[in-house]
Amino acid sequence: MSAKKFLKSIVNLLFLGILSTVNALGITIDSCGESCGESADPADAVCLKDNKLYPSIAGSSNCIKDNALATMTTGYNVFSVNAATATAVTDQSTELTAGQLVLFQCISDTCQRGAGIVFVDNKYYSIPSEDVATDETDAITTTNTNQVIIVDKDSNEILKLPIGTAFPASASSEASYILKGKTGVITAAPFGGLNTSDNDNSGIVISTKAAISNTTPAMLVFNAGFNDEYCVTTSSSLITERPKNYCDGDTNDCDDYYTCTSGICVKTTTSYNRRGVEEPSGSSCDPITGENCTESDDGVYYYIGSGDTLASSATLITSATTGNLFVCTISGGSLTSCVKDTSMAGYIMNSDISNNLPIIKCTVGSSSNSCVALADAPASTVAACSENSSGIIVVGGIYNQCTDTDDDHATEISNIVEAGCVEDGDIIKEGGVFKICINGNKVIFDDGNYFIESDKASVFNDIPLENHYVAIDIDQSKALLNQDVTPKKYRYAMNDTRKINEKNGDASMCKGTPSTLDTDVAHEFVKVIEPEGSGSPDHVHYYMDKTLADQKTN
Repeated sequence: MSAKKFLKSIVNLLFLGILSTVNALGITIDSCGESCGESADPADAVCLKDNKLYPSIAGSSNCIKDNALATMTTGYNVFSVNAATATAVTDQSTELTAGQLVLFQCISDTCQRGAGIVFVDNKYYSIPSEDVATDETDAITTTNTNQVIIVDKDSNEILKLPIGTAFPASASSEASYILKGKTGVITAAPFGGLNTSDNDNSGIVISTKAAISNTTPAMLVFNAGFNDEYCVTTSSSLITERPKNYCDGDTNDCDDYYTCTSGICVKTTTSYNRRGVEEPSGSSCDPITGENCTESDDGVYYYIGSGDTLASSATLITSATTGNLFVCTISGGSLTSCVKDTSMAGYIMNSDISNNLPIIKCTVGSSSNSCVALADAPASTVAACSENSSGIIVVGGIYNQCTDTDDDHATEISNIVEAGCVEDGDIIKEGGVFKICINGNKVIFDDGNYFIESDKASVFNDIPLENHYVAIDIDQSKALLNQDVTPKKYRYAMNDTRKINEKNGDASMCKGTPSTLDTDVAHEFVKVIEPEGSGSPDHVHYYMDKTLADQKTN
């Protein structure tokens, strides 16, 4: 193929593609048969067995004629094959014939035909796995300046590798990318036909490989060694291993995920319907009506009312009973909205400070939340029930009203802020400060994100699921179930506090060179879709401790 024809058909494309076992000289590299025995016929072909190339007789079921021509090492191996000879191609090779070049990828002791672009002797060779290798030096160097631009069959740009560092790569700049496009989308050599998936959100892994002195040349190759779920940067299609992506400041902006099997990948990032979360604030004006408010009062206010609308403070809940959550917004000193919210789940600081109901507790539900006003903690307690049956005692962190002189007969006081942690996700008041119980810790209302156990039904999860967690978002006015429209599939949290950190957010969670997640300090959590026993809780994002699950499996 001439450079002119190559440019016309592939545009500014470095990737070309289809897999074949026949090169320009008609040499077929098949799997080896048995030994040729006493056959006097000369070898006329090359065959493959495990990680070795042997001379063979094609007309005798590719029987092995003699000792191995080459033993290949793990990784990529390039050969110039002519009849029954196979000469290794290194970074020092010269005067090569394009049509004789073949590429192998070896994983452990098993090798298979590979596909890629090889740079050697200042030339670029396109080597498909099942078709004729070609010299594309003029096309590549003239139009791409070593920057790889990949287009699909309709000439739409699919992937552009970083300038200068991508190909040929240095040892420090080797990288892997998702070449996106289902079967039939990428048709040109050497990568056309490699993706056998008809999933619209699929692709294959391609990797840049640096030259190894006197061993192998620089390459850009299909990589069948990817067999896991990987983080992929949307803009560049760069692949980052999990959980290394937590610690790598250059690549941790990836939030798309692809699951790969032998280098063929399908996108496994999942999106969910949004459930609104508002911003916190506080004010001394009347945010329900907007009266006496100025721009300094701009913000969002939370109330619990008895009806479906909230026109004035007259319909506010005044005792620890159920009601509806209302969100009132002041903007520019004026009331812009005051509407019922049926989605928020968690604990919200009540903007009504006149009825000693500091917390609004809204429990998540499949179609709507259910809310109740929580009374403040009792001013005083007694050590034990006595003849004064009006005393209040604390039993296991919960306030109980004495009904007679026997502590065992004291009854739990409902809808009240608790005295101590009983379950993960409880709200308590300690030292005059409201706190959330998380993994045995008492967390104040301040900015932060945490995982809460979901083994028992709570305000944050209406269906109990053992060995699962839900994420909550805490600020100074509320602690809410995370209900993002596109929840992150993988999140990272400290083992002791279960505090969630964004990628590269806490260096203490990383170790080693290159840096990766220190599982003694923090774990990786993965979003689970409809976990077993959950029904279809699409209104709750459940997570599993992926690190712990992997440790149990291994």
